[in-house]
Amino acid sequence: MDIAPTTATIVVSLGPCAAGSAASCSETDTLAVTSGDDTQLTMTVTAVNYSSNQASSVPNPNTGPSTAVGDSMQLTWQATGLLKATVLHGFPGWQGGNPYWCGAGVSQSDAQKCGA
Repeated sequence: MDIAPTTATIVVSLGPCAAGSAASCSETDTLAVTSGDDTQLTMTVTAVNYSSNQASSVPNPNTGPSTAVGDSMQLTWQATGLLKATVLHGFPGWQGGNPYWCGAGVSQSDAQKCGA
């Protein structure tokens, strides 16, 4: 995830675009920062795009529910390099997943929360 003052971008690798396909697909979610302070950010999805390593735009390769415009989440600062994501609306593919995001400066003990 790349976070700027008013926007954020999440790029997720989805694996093969289709069964037996050599093309690898990814999803790019663009989010607007709708509120925040020094300890938390609330963000809402404004665009969802799919691409492959062979084309700049492809149809959604997922067969299940996926991220949609209007989905929202809150990121809460836990420690240096450690954020915790809470889904506020949508993000069906994230249900039950690890809520922690690790970044630069995360401690070794906190990195374990992210599976790193």
